[in-house]
Amino acid sequence: MGHNAPLFFIMKRDKNFKLDRQTKQIVETILDPLKRSQFKDAMIEAQISASIIPVKTEKKNKNEPSEE
Repeated sequence: MGHNAPLFFIMKRDKNFKLDRQTKQIVETILDPLKRSQFKDAMIEAQISASIIPVKTEKKNKNEPSEE
């Protein structure tokens, strides 16, 4: 591969971010505005973290000579 393009999609926290329906339902039940905001921020960060798919790297063959 000769390009530097990312091989995965990263969700961004912007005005178009969609929070999961189940999380929205839980947020609605929290009455304290400060606790609701903290919980919502934590769930957004968790959803973004869960969406990152790690890129698998090729394993080097131990029998091939190294390029040093």
